[in-house]
Amino acid sequence: MSLARIGGISLVGLVLATLLLGPTAGAVSVPGVHVASSTVGVAPVAAPAWTNMTKLVRPGAVDQAAFTYDGADQFLLLFGGSGPTAVTNNTWAFVHGNWYNLTAGPSPSARRGAAMVYDPVDRYVVLFGGAGMNNSGLGDTWTFRAGTWTLLHPVTAPSGRGGASLVWDVARGSAILFGGTANYACGCSVSGDVWSFVHGNWTRLATTAQPTLTLYTSGAAYDRATQQVIVFGGWNPRSGNTNSTYVLHLGGWTTPPTPSGLGPRQGSAMGFDPQTNQTILYGGANNRGASDRDTWTFGTSGWVKLTPTRNPPPLAWAMMAYDPGMQRLVLFGGSMNGTLEADTWVFG
Repeated sequence: MSLARIGGISLVGLVLATLLLGPTAGAVSVPGVHVASSTVGVAPVAAPAWTNMTKLVRPGAVDQAAFTYDGADQFLLLFGGSGPTAVTNNTWAFVHGNWYNLTAGPSPSARRGAAMVYDPVDRYVVLFGGAGMNNSGLGDTWTFRAGTWTLLHPVTAPSGRGGASLVWDVARGSAILFGGTANYACGCSVSGDVWSFVHGNWTRLATTAQPTLTLYTSGAAYDRATQQVIVFGGWNPRSGNTNSTYVLHLGGWTTPPTPSGLGPRQGSAMGFDPQTNQTILYGGANNRGASDRDTWTFGTSGWVKLTPTRNPPPLAWAMMAYDPGMQRLVLFGGSMNGTLEADTWVFG
């Protein structure tokens, strides 16, 4: 069932209009769709817990999609990913616990492993690179605002790559890009450079104590409590999976210890939870080629393993982002030991 238009009404317009009305305005109904207040479906909980919020209308099963909160449009934005038969270029919005298909008009080409984050300075989502149909790294830069994708033409940009990490660094006031590979098929030509993006321009940064490993498909998040970029794990062509933790703060890297229980892996889902002021990590692909099923938190005391009352299945390359309306981290898709998933989970 396509939700690009319902009863002649543009889905982008519907979602934006609903959000402009706000949760205090009550439910908004149109033929075939009911969008309720932002708190529906999830009750506050005292202990860490995962809750399955999967519904009938949802994106197809994918892993390695791009996923972030769009602060201007006030919904979570999902783009692309690797599906059962091919990579995709579908665009979806997750708002008030429901998924809406926004795929329409010009957009980035099909890809997996694209890097995407919201830019609160220029008030749009920025997407960079990814791996296309032939597994080669892409080097294009796009923005998304009010339902429209726009291709930018910056004078300088990072080299084409997929599997890079991209977060918004509040302290620096720009997006930060790290790592990635020029060739997904061989995992070679892996980058270790750091770039910043703001006002439509890319700038390569000089950093101190650079990580010794070049990495791609690392987990990454910006820790607002400590104003640090947290990068965990990933794949290095010489040594394989790593369980190293790298922390970037205003141009300088540090390497805090990682407990032995948090084993080497790539494709972990990570996000920052402002309710607890902690970075949350879930799953990843380990050295046995299997998907992990553990939840960890990173804070001032380093990594601590959590014991939620319920867990999603073992997942690698799932997507995680924080939804301010629901006040929960949202986890979607991923690969369960090689089988693609299409479930939606929330944590908190």
